Amino acid sequence: MTSQELIDFFRGLSADNTVPYLWSDTLLLRLGTEAQKEACRRSRLLVDSSTADLCLMTLPIGTQSITLDKRIIFVRRVKLASADLPLQKIHRKDLDMLAPGWETAGASETVNYCTNYETGKMYFHTKLPAEDTLRMTVIREPLADLSLSGPAVNPEIPPRHHEKLVHWMFYRALNMRDVEEKYDPSVAKEELLRFEAEFGPQSRAIDEKWFQDEHGYDDYEGLY
Repeated sequence: MTSQELIDFFRGLSADNTVPYLWSDTLLLRLGTEAQKEACRRSRLLVDSSTADLCLMTLPIGTQSITLDKRIIFVRRVKLASADLPLQKIHRKDLDMLAPGWETAGASETVNYCTNYETGKMYFHTKLPAEDTLRMTVIREPLADLSLSGPAVNPEIPPRHHEKLVHWMFYRALNMRDVEEKYDPSVAKEELLRFEAEFGPQSRAIDEKWFQDEHGYDDYEGLY
């Protein structure tokens, strides 16, 4: 389903087929973008190990931290090309106990990474002793907002989920008081329940932050 087909599907279900529309294409694209992001946050639909800038980086000698792309929700795996095994995630408190003075220590073999030392960044427990290549596996949001042209002409999540995005679009659209003819919060609530039945309950920021800080230190990823 393309972005245009998603809009047409919404219009067909809502009987909003006559110009001037109650909901513009621009608004419906924004609601479709919201729906896809919500689906990705709730269901972890997009797992990525190959997108440049997000997952693949060439790191110069002496590197100790990198800035994570804002579309990354959770880092699942980190590996340096120079090592046979992936790096192990370590909590900042354990890092301070196991390697005191790690922030100012010299370069040496890197075996741990830490994502809860500074917001939006990943730290290695030592500076890299040589130039290296980093590959990450991440759970992320879509790369771009939905559009009617360009790379985001289709929703990025698997096609079998596309039609279900319309439930979020209805939830948001039917809660808009400025569209008096269609304002119906009770039906909107039903649409939200249908969306949650497909993609799960809300992934709250407070929970995502807690999972990022407290999980992923072994093979069990917790609730995320």
